[in-house]
Amino acid sequence: MNPLKIVLAKSTLSLLLVLGLSWSFSISSVAQVLSPGTCGTASPDPEHLSYLEAIGEAYRNGLDMSISRRDSGGLSRIYIPFKAHIVRAPGSNNYMQVPALLTTLCELNQKYRASGIQFYLKDLPNYIFDGSLYYHTGWTQGNTQMTTYNMSRVVNVHFVDLSAMGLCGYATFPGSGAGTTLRQGGLMMSVPCSQPGNTTLAHEMGHYLALPHPFEGTSPQPQGVFAERVTRNTNEPAPRLNSNCATAGDRFCDTPADFIGNRWPCNGAAPQDTDINGDAFRPDATLFMSYSNDNCQNKFSAEQMNVMRYTLTGTSGGNGPRSYLLLPPMPAYDSVRSSTTLIEPAAGAPASPANWVYFKWTAAPNATMYYVRVVRGITLMFERWVSDTSLLYTGPDLASNGNYSVTVRPFNPASTCAPSSPSRSFTTTTPFGLSTSGLIDRHFRVYPTVLRQGEPLFCQFSEATEGIDAMEITVRSMQGQSVYQNRVMDAQALQTIATEKLSPGIYTLEARTGRWSKAIKIIVQ
Repeated sequence: MNPLKIVLAKSTLSLLLVLGLSWSFSISSVAQVLSPGTCGTASPDPEHLSYLEAIGEAYRNGLDMSISRRDSGGLSRIYIPFKAHIVRAPGSNNYMQVPALLTTLCELNQKYRASGIQFYLKDLPNYIFDGSLYYHTGWTQGNTQMTTYNMSRVVNVHFVDLSAMGLCGYATFPGSGAGTTLRQGGLMMSVPCSQPGNTTLAHEMGHYLALPHPFEGTSPQPQGVFAERVTRNTNEPAPRLNSNCATAGDRFCDTPADFIGNRWPCNGAAPQDTDINGDAFRPDATLFMSYSNDNCQNKFSAEQMNVMRYTLTGTSGGNGPRSYLLLPPMPAYDSVRSSTTLIEPAAGAPASPANWVYFKWTAAPNATMYYVRVVRGITLMFERWVSDTSLLYTGPDLASNGNYSVTVRPFNPASTCAPSSPSRSFTTTTPFGLSTSGLIDRHFRVYPTVLRQGEPLFCQFSEATEGIDAMEITVRSMQGQSVYQNRVMDAQALQTIATEKLSPGIYTLEARTGRWSKAIKIIVQ
């Protein structure tokens, strides 16, 4: 019999009976005194602490815990789906921007690399347009948000403004939080604390994967009998008290006793205190779960990594309290290591009509998606997620005679570190066509619908044509005579129709497949 199972049978039988095998840990309201910009995650309840103690006992006895499962590259990889919920208040630009999200997710994976846990973007961000859910003033809004918008079998990460609560973020422990089991709880992140270079997301994700603060139970009374002691000696001479690292603090014996429940620097100016034995505390400022300043933090301890992995996999690859995150497994992705280069609009190109701008860029190896971002100064005008290497923009967001810039960022769900392309400037002119709405159809887009003889006619077919093998494009005169015909094999590529041979007049552009046909009027002047 696996010795790990023996220990769990001895150490956690009563725990499992209490939990009803459902891992339904409860969580009380915030137990520690909060300081501005800190973490609002509640203290773990006794059942959760017993869970940590049982895992720690098995680990320190050298049994086959999750931390020891390795492949040739170190710890075996565990892939977890990351679902971003971006809340936006009407009229405000102070929401989580996509470039920051992609970079922050990249940094999260770098911080968790040693643990073997990696996160991948689950579909596109879910935008929530609700000012009442953006500015949080209490816990009720977070509960409402998670109950309403959480998805199943993903880590639900909500980006909001927690400044009124004095928080950078908070998370729920396994088995706690709003929502049902497969979509229960998550992370609530304050946008200013979620930018690249910040460690708050790594910290809160640690809570979500069962880690407490290293100063848990110690910061209120560092000399108290129940506070964690500095010594790791289990046989201290009287009157000194023995080590209690396995049953106090965060329950990890490889994280030094910590007493600092506020943000602190690691430059020698940290607070000082002693424990009940008179030993000076020397907390580890490099731990992501501490309250040291962000620039100090760079690691999880081995026991912390073990608990996070065990929380995901359990003893048999599927009975951990968050094992539901492992199904379905992530599709295979390779790393996106290079950026892309913009081709269109070309540098110095003539102005494009404000409602018809063609963007094209080079492919980046292993990228499955491209994030296109157009700004005017620092103001976002529009953004698009594109699976191809071109985009025909026909929307209403650009003004006539405007100066804009565009960037394109390649990525795939598991690889978001590649930078955006260099910015490319372009200008716009007066929109062409009968109307913007007249240019866009469910199946295809045509521009311009009013044009001069010799001016090229453009058309592009939308994703609604996916799966269609071929399409016939025909231009007919008012008498029904075919003056242009072409068989299109790549319906979503931009098509160019020469008009030099068309006399001024009214024409009909027809698109026909075996499933449908559509016609749009064209005027040649």
